[in-house]
This record gives sequence, C-alpha cells and structure tokens, in this order.
Amino acid sequence: MLQPEDHYDFKKRLLQGSCENILDISLKPLPGELILPTGMKIYVNHKDNDPVVAQAVAEFCEYLQISMKTESKVTADPAGDAFVKISVNQNMGSYKSYHIEVEDNEILITGHDGRGVAQALYHIENCLTERRAPFLAKGSVDRAPLFYPRLTHSGYAFDDFPSAYLRQIAHAGMDAILLYTKSIDLNAGGSVDANALIARAAKYGIDVYAYSDIKSKYHPDDPNAEN
Repeated sequence: MLQPEDHYDFKKRLLQGSCENILDISLKPLPGELILPTGMKIYVNHKDNDPVVAQAVAEFCEYLQISMKTESKVTADPAGDAFVKISVNQNMGSYKSYHIEVEDNEILITGHDGRGVAQALYHIENCLTERRAPFLAKGSVDRAPLFYPRLTHSGYAFDDFPSAYLRQIAHAGMDAILLYTKSIDLNAGGSVDANALIARAAKYGIDVYAYSDIKSKYHPDDPNAEN
C-alpha cells in the first residue's frame, strides 16, 4: 500500500542514486547463473577515455557496493584477472547498441560507442535489481535502440536538470533533453547557463536540444524584427 507523502516528495526519488535494501541474502544462485564475487576487477579497454564510459563504470561500482554489498575496482592491467571486461567497437552494431556475454567466470561487454557501454551496464544493474542478488544468468544479450533521439523535458522542475536527475534520465534510456530558449542564456524562468548544462549532460550520454520560446510578430527578414 502506498504511503502518504508531502508535496514534491517525488523529487527526492528523482535525485536518488543507487538504492539500499535491494539485496536478499537468503537467495541462492540457480543453475546457469554466474555469481559476481566481491573484490572483482573491472577492466575498460578504451584508449579514448570516453567520459560516458567512465561515468557509467563509476556508477556501476557504486551500485554494486550500495545495492549488492559487493566490492569492485577498476584495473588498468589488460592481462590481469579482470572479472568484467569492457570495450568499445564501432564496427559492431549501431549507435548506442551493445553486446553482453556472461560466461562461466567473466562478463564481456562491448558497446558500439560509450553510450552503448553505459546502456549495457544499466541493463546489468536492472537484472541484478530484479534478481535481488549478485547473480546473473549466463548467456548473451544484444540490444539496440528502436529509435533515437529519445527526448524529454525536465520532470524535476521547469528546465531544471540536476546531475543526479540526468543520471536517472540516462538510466531510463533517454539520450536527449529539451531546454526552452529565449536567447543564448535566457529562458522563461530567467537566466540559464546552457553551456554548463551541455557539459554536465554529455557525461551521461545526453544531448541538449534548444526548444524555441522566442515570440515575435515579425518575420526574421522584416526590418522591424529583433536582431
């Protein structure tokens, strides 16, 4: 049964990252499931240091610690005993697509781009959350977006996109947000630093679209039109 809550309490949930109280320690792995061991190493084979990949991997490690009570760390040793191996291969699939291979003793993740890698990690998080344990079914998964971009206005507040909320948007599969625009640094709510928002959104693999809120009774070519 839903509990009563104060007005705008939903905004707290929109800013919530990894959730506690997900893990059920009474559960046991089923045949055909891989156990994610505590202390596991994650290796990212990507020479370009994609910030989207870095952000998603950091969030994944946080999720494992908070939600699954499983420690992990990123390693730079490609020849080491990494349990999760991540790579980017633009010759595979298409924009934002990914391939996951869960084998007997490792997880291989390949994304067409950084956004694909991020979506693969989000998918694994969703699987673990649904399972309520650090157990992942062995096998392969191939996914790609049915269409793009997936755009959204802010559901937090008018043209307000805190970084924690951008994280939620990315996890929901959105890859673009809409920002009302009256001029370069102005919207209906007042001044806005569009460049700062673009930089923050880029870390989550999110583009920013300018949604025109410019009103004028003149054609742009009319001499009475505003410059």
